[in-house]
Amino acid sequence: EGERVQIVNNNNGNRLETYAIPGPRKSGEITLNGAASRLVAVGDVLILIVYAFMELEEDARKRLLADDQTIAQLVKFHTIPGRVDRNAIEKAISTSGGSAYFITLEGEKLAVTKKEGALIISDSNGNEAFIKETDFYHKNGFFHMVEGFAFDTKTSR
Repeated sequence: EGERVQIVNNNNGNRLETYAIPGPRKSGEITLNGAASRLVAVGDVLILIVYAFMELEEDARKRLLADDQTIAQLVKFHTIPGRVDRNAIEKAISTSGGSAYFITLEGEKLAVTKKEGALIISDSNGNEAFIKETDFYHKNGFFHMVEGFAFDTKTSR
């Protein structure tokens, strides 16, 4: 709540800065109020820039960004190969009896479950993150908005 957010509208070039107001939990809803609502239209492609990374202590941020190898490892730790959309995830959960398992490019085994309509990712250390929005298509695959992070303990120390 109250977190600073910058928004870039890819459709018309508008940029604005605002703050987050909590909405219904797990709704995936993004609403702009007041004057900001005049700068976007339903269906516009938006880039949301948040500053949660800045909430980490400075030493932790420096360690995470120490070198290109560390950054590559973090990306690989959070990326699973293939074109995995929401439908594929839900089908894998249904087929396997409640949990689907995926291996990241770094070799981490992630479990995905569905609770009350929400997709939840768990890593081998029990860290959880919620998939808030799904199926942002890119020529290299799908991207999903995730609330929370699972950090590889080898990297985050």
